[in-house]
Amino acid sequence: MACLPWEMTEEILCRLPVKDLLRYRCVAKLWRFMIDGHDFIKKHLNHSLETNSNHGLILRNRSHRDFWWIDLDKLDCAAVKIPNPVTKIEKRTTQVLGSCNGLLALKMGHYEVVLVLFNPSTRRFWKVEPPPSAENPAPIIVYGFGHDPVHDDYKLVRISASMGFENEAGVYSAKSNTWRKISQVFPCYFNCYSGDNLGILSNNALHWLALRKPIDDICGKLKSSDIVIASFDIVTEEYNEVPPPTSVNIGSDWVSLYLDGIEGSLCTILNHDTKTNPADRRVEVWVMKEYGIEESWTKLCVMNHFNNVSPIVSLKKDKVLLNDYSGKLISYDLERRVISDVSISGAPLGFNAKLCVESLVRIDNDADDGMLNWK
Repeated sequence: MACLPWEMTEEILCRLPVKDLLRYRCVAKLWRFMIDGHDFIKKHLNHSLETNSNHGLILRNRSHRDFWWIDLDKLDCAAVKIPNPVTKIEKRTTQVLGSCNGLLALKMGHYEVVLVLFNPSTRRFWKVEPPPSAENPAPIIVYGFGHDPVHDDYKLVRISASMGFENEAGVYSAKSNTWRKISQVFPCYFNCYSGDNLGILSNNALHWLALRKPIDDICGKLKSSDIVIASFDIVTEEYNEVPPPTSVNIGSDWVSLYLDGIEGSLCTILNHDTKTNPADRRVEVWVMKEYGIEESWTKLCVMNHFNNVSPIVSLKKDKVLLNDYSGKLISYDLERRVISDVSISGAPLGFNAKLCVESLVRIDNDADDGMLNWK
């Protein structure tokens, strides 16, 4: 490659997996300088996103302490265990708060003892400055993580909420390594109604499922009109709302609604868990085809005799890969309406998967001592 023009060498390298690029940093100082450069990191990431290449799944076991990686195009290969940087600091459970451009936002334990940004491809990690103390007593805390493309900044959003109290939002900027309070109050109510309720990233905004009024003020069964999808624009740092699907019926017994995402589009997952007749259990997955357009909510699939699943990514040949919260992966054939188990060699017993792209992305103020060795 020494005789190739430098621009052609760069074009070839930006198509390679991260693991190969980390080895090629040792070829020459000039290669290391290029691979570590901000422009090349962005070029490599953009190529992976535009061509839908270098994607994989991060698997987390039920102890919530360890991670595994499996290439999305090689699900028949063995999963590779990845050191968890948080448990190296202190032996506690780890929650994934979000994934964006190859970075994971992690929280250790039930309280905010340690917050970390972690790149599982390069094994680099960065400790986040602790958030300021919340003013709300006994708050419910929800998070979201994403990239601000205008200011090229990675932001962690933290909302402390409590029924009967105003919501308090703060944004952590990785570029400045600081937290700042958002003056605008979210005019909605967060609760534990929808699981972890982590922010779903779509169209440069984070989204949470919330209520228009406190749960104690809702008489009888929950109605679609009681639900709101709260949105926070990462660039403008302003609150908005996205209309939920109004055609779904959530007023029946034992029905739960979840918010998720698939390939940048918002999804709602409606679980019908009929206690009186388990044979009537089913899951409806709805996708918002055009962002912000209420009429664009489309039913992606209905899975009978299932509950508690969430979509991860679309596969080839009209198939969707989903998490089954019994601790495994399943695929659903949209055309044939057939469900199949997906077996991952080397994966832990009982896990949850999250889509992640391999990248060289790092926080500019990082240091070499924030890097774990490859194994």
